[in-house]
Amino acid sequence: MKYKCDICGYVYDEDLEEKPVSDLDCCPQCHMDQTHLKPIDE
Repeated sequence: MKYKCDICGYVYDEDLEEKPVSDLDCCPQCHMDQTHLKPIDE
């Protein structure tokens, strides 16, 4: 599943990273809280 940060627009792909978004503390790019990573439809 892919998630997009609603602050900076960064797209996090769980399949590519092999780590669930729930394991993150923050957005890898802007370092805002991980609650800003929202699921996106493909």
